Amino acid sequence: MQKPAQIAFTLRPLASTDAARIAEQIGDWEVARWLSRVPHPYMIADGAEFIAAKSTPPPAPERTKAIAIDGQLAGIIGIDRMPQGYNIGYWLGRQYWGNRIMTRVAALMTREFFAMSSETHLMSGYFSGNEPSWAIQQRLGFAFVEDALLFNRAHGKRLPHVLTRLTRARYESRTHIDAYYAG
Repeated sequence: MQKPAQIAFTLRPLASTDAARIAEQIGDWEVARWLSRVPHPYMIADGAEFIAAKSTPPPAPERTKAIAIDGQLAGIIGIDRMPQGYNIGYWLGRQYWGNRIMTRVAALMTREFFAMSSETHLMSGYFSGNEPSWAIQQRLGFAFVEDALLFNRAHGKRLPHVLTRLTRARYESRTHIDAYYAG
């Protein structure tokens, strides 16, 4: 069986002109409902506030990147410092789902994270029921850590959430995965 054609993407810094496109993409309930810090409805002002907050480059290995497809913002991926360590989070506009774009993007960010830091692990997670996000994390080697409750702003309440972790040792043992999805 032939591998399907991969959709080309670029990773770039956020731009002030991205606010409306962020609001359009993340304003979709099917996207927002799986994200902990995103209000719903999501307004252009929310996008502008997010961009402003991310405009000062953070210390490495933290970073936030816009995912662009055909010149349009299609999603965002970022690595931020959290209490349990560095955490990778992401979202992609619904029309781009199902093409393994996020797996490839997350593989690139994960590779950069381990290349530029001495950290022993990278955290992530997903709300219960978000099997596509769990599938992305599994492809990259993330493993279950614990079940918890996490506040979801769009829902306005705490929801079941699964915390995951990718150790440096596991990442280094799965470099074929990184090469496959980055290609």
